[in-house]
Amino acid sequence: MEHASFLKAIDQWRSDIESVHVRDGHTAILPGSKATGISKGCEACKVGKWYCLFIGSRCNLNCSFCVRGHDTAKLADDPMKGVGGKHLAHVVTDKDVLAELERSSYLDGVSFSGGEPWMYLSRVTALSKEITRQFPKIYQWIYTNGTMVDWKRAEELHACGVQEIRFDAAASDFSPDVMKRMAVARKIFPIVTIETPVLPGSEEALLACLDLAAEIGIDYVNLHDIKLTKDLRMETPKPDEICSNPIMPAIKSWTKSTESVYRVMKAAASRGYPMSIHDCTYPNVVNQQKKFATNATGHQFD
Repeated sequence: MEHASFLKAIDQWRSDIESVHVRDGHTAILPGSKATGISKGCEACKVGKWYCLFIGSRCNLNCSFCVRGHDTAKLADDPMKGVGGKHLAHVVTDKDVLAELERSSYLDGVSFSGGEPWMYLSRVTALSKEITRQFPKIYQWIYTNGTMVDWKRAEELHACGVQEIRFDAAASDFSPDVMKRMAVARKIFPIVTIETPVLPGSEEALLACLDLAAEIGIDYVNLHDIKLTKDLRMETPKPDEICSNPIMPAIKSWTKSTESVYRVMKAAASRGYPMSIHDCTYPNVVNQQKKFATNATGHQFD
């Protein structure tokens, strides 16, 4: 699908959602009765002021939609990478991370991703503690598939300075055990978020998950579409279901997945959830890449 046609389709899908608010033309927000906007981490991302640390690629799950690849030997040896800041993307040490935060003083947020960051928790906590000490205004959050979250380590992580935890609910196929661990996290972290891809056909399972999440009292839901890479192990989309990012052509969105995001948001609008739900689909990613590049180079990208 062509870029312009895809954006037009997204506008139509968004317009069909009751009470949705589209901010800056990029983010569709469905306000909840408890939370009405997006988290501080998402705010940093939207304006390209976010530094994402891929601590390592090892993971205890093997999702078909994972963009990180599935070669076990390679994943076990993959070094930490940083995305964002003046260097945009590079292999980093802990010392490099702190230097990047000093150099890129405009950064507002740091996230810990993977792989599964909870498999590297000693490194995450050490680095988080140092970031908190040297850069106390930086907002920190961590991603997880949720299967390893427990009370003791969650408390330790929060004490180091991590303010938000984000669960990829689809990674565990919306596991009841992960929902229980989410309830544990709710008692520890100030902000609890579900950030998950929407696979076509998973809409009802995701909505059932959101029903439970509302009872738990999570703050935000961030729904994104599937990004297509050579490493995916899932059905191959039809050519007219693929759209390339004009800023980074290697990043391709599955338009069928994008449509599923808005199907879920439309259904959620009638359920009166307390949490705020928003999209992180194709327009958001295009805007994010422009902002990253502008902040790194000083040149405006339109």
